[in-house]
Amino acid sequence: MTQRGNAHSSPEVLVEVTEVAKDGAQPAGTRKATALVVGLVGALGYIWLAVTVADWVVPLHWSIGLVYFGVVGVAWAWPAARLLRWAFAAPAKGRGGG
Repeated sequence: MTQRGNAHSSPEVLVEVTEVAKDGAQPAGTRKATALVVGLVGALGYIWLAVTVADWVVPLHWSIGLVYFGVVGVAWAWPAARLLRWAFAAPAKGRGGG
């Protein structure tokens, strides 16, 4: 049988991945999947909270509603950016990533 050059079947690669996992580093695919789940659950929770609070804020005064929706409309961007930065971050040096 001939090997077709599949790097994933190499024993060295398997050892390296095992060492990285023992080292505490999270593989890039796992980070992205985790970020997807956390992002979706977080977004749904944020929307639920924003709409629930809006039911209380909107009847107060139009200017309070304007400020509320202005803040709520952009407040999600900071945690979403941090989550994406974490999900797509390069692995730390010395942990098998470069």
